[in-house]
Amino acid sequence: MEENDQNLVDDLDVFLTKLWGPLKANRYLDIKKVDRRLTKVSAEDHLAIDVGAGLCLDSIRLAKVSRVFCIAVDLQRSALTQGRSWATELGVSKKLDFVVASALDLPFRNSRADLTVSYSAIDHLPSRESVQRWFDEMSRITRPGGGVVLTTSNRLWLFYPAFQLACHVLPGFRKELFFRPSELVVMMTKAGLRPKAFDGRGLYYPYTRKGFVHISLFMGKLINSFQDLSIFKVLCGRIGFRATK
Repeated sequence: MEENDQNLVDDLDVFLTKLWGPLKANRYLDIKKVDRRLTKVSAEDHLAIDVGAGLCLDSIRLAKVSRVFCIAVDLQRSALTQGRSWATELGVSKKLDFVVASALDLPFRNSRADLTVSYSAIDHLPSRESVQRWFDEMSRITRPGGGVVLTTSNRLWLFYPAFQLACHVLPGFRKELFFRPSELVVMMTKAGLRPKAFDGRGLYYPYTRKGFVHISLFMGKLINSFQDLSIFKVLCGRIGFRATK
């Protein structure tokens, strides 16, 4: 992603710290580095569509740090309403639009977008068949030569077995879909996309349950010191690809 003004990026980071507090904001911003490294905006890109935008923080950031106009798409109207409020507060509401729609049936014509992104959204779907449909729709709305970026949870994650165990024995853990990198390549290729770059982040996610915070943060800092080495990226908790149509 091109950086037109570092102050704009800092504004959003400060906003998130005020919103969530420094610990949660820092964890969020660190894990989102994989999205930022994969997302490249060229001079020819004018429209970006964020599929499964949730609270629209990624759409807002994309609008702040690049020239593109961004459309945030999500099924939850309440999430988009919150995103619109934050976009207004951060001064980028004129560079964003918000559309309530299903990612499996996007209301855009073929080849409409220059850049289509989806960050940590497909892992919430009920089946892999619906994930393939998601890929197909992202490909359909992206122009030939345009970019597609997708990040999700990694089945090869170093701590995947521990996470699965926690889902069964601890409250507050949400079950989600996990994907092997090779599986994502097959799905993207089937949708007519050509993967060009791979990245990963989060060898270990700090667990901040009361009583475990300091130990968990120490483990996170120690283990994650290796996460930027290429050999370990495939073992990170969140992985992603950049592809072209």
